[in-house]
Amino acid sequence: MSHKDPEVSVVMSVHNDAIYLKESVESILNQDFSDFELIIIDDFSSDNSWDLLTSYAQRDSRIVLIKNTENLKLAASLNRGLAIAKGKYIARMDGDDIALPSRLTEQVDYMETHSKVVLVSTGVLYIDEEGNSLREYFPPLNALVLQWQLIFCSPLRHPSVLWRRERVQATVGGYNPTDLYSQDFRFFCAISKQFKIETLPKVLLKMRLRAGAVSTAKRQQQDDFAALITYQQLDTYFEAAPLSLDEKIDLRSLLRRYHPLQQQTFHTLTAGRFTQAVAHYVTLFANFCSVYQSDIDSKQANLLYAEIEHSLPSLIRHAVRQGWPRAALQIISTYLSRYPQRSLPVIQRLIGYLGYYSLRTIKPLSAVLTKVRQFYYKSKRDQQYS
Repeated sequence: MSHKDPEVSVVMSVHNDAIYLKESVESILNQDFSDFELIIIDDFSSDNSWDLLTSYAQRDSRIVLIKNTENLKLAASLNRGLAIAKGKYIARMDGDDIALPSRLTEQVDYMETHSKVVLVSTGVLYIDEEGNSLREYFPPLNALVLQWQLIFCSPLRHPSVLWRRERVQATVGGYNPTDLYSQDFRFFCAISKQFKIETLPKVLLKMRLRAGAVSTAKRQQQDDFAALITYQQLDTYFEAAPLSLDEKIDLRSLLRRYHPLQQQTFHTLTAGRFTQAVAHYVTLFANFCSVYQSDIDSKQANLLYAEIEHSLPSLIRHAVRQGWPRAALQIISTYLSRYPQRSLPVIQRLIGYLGYYSLRTIKPLSAVLTKVRQFYYKSKRDQQYS
């Protein structure tokens, strides 16, 4: 009697996650989709993670365990799991997160009816170490907007994704084992260069934020790895006129200016470097649109314009605050000289932005304006998906 391969291989690497393993493992075992194998790699844990995992494996034959004899880190551990996975789809999962009961059903159903999509992510609900809800997060729901954001960060949340095993394995392979951090960023970039990535407009995962996690304790190392991935992509988009390393650093600091590790670099930019970084930003956008020209219809174009135009008012405000009125004017002229048809939307956005921040100084209006803004971004998210 032949054994049928599972539809989904859920791949999870754990390292000293014993305190959260019960919730995480059971959230997969209790999915309303049952045709899966759960491959768990214990990456040389020093707590009782392995004892917990073996007790679950004894009770559920869908669990496949691998034990590392040394701490291989996430990328190499996941590759061990991918090497033995048999499912049509691979779903990622972490040992401290919680999958909602319908996660696998909804992701598999979507992939079965969207053959051109090779990887699908979901929205997540961030929770704290005690499991209390913090806030929801959604990656871009439009594939091209997602592709644009992938140049300078990973908008996807790693444990939320599911992908077609054979197609990714044949082209991208697995994770780069030399990436100690941001391995998911490089992996998603490699997939996106060849295939379509999309996001479901639903929260299907609770993602735990931990004080001792890599993203908190070793942010600088993680950011350094992410920077290298961004610089490699900038080399592609600026192939005809390559940027120097300093120019790439300045551009990245502008693109990531709200990130704590980039704020300092951004605020050290002189007026000249700032103006040059803005010009490179507009050129990057134009080069990106040129590469994906065949995929951009009028709706896609408006969504992409909105991405860059969302940044213009805050950049102008920064220049004004720094006492660079010429640089502020240069931002508008640089963008509109390339896209004159966007004059009216840009002016409307500027007026709305400046009015918003002026009105927020009136305390009774601040909370109302915040709710209006939240409603606006929810509407924008729904528009992307429609």
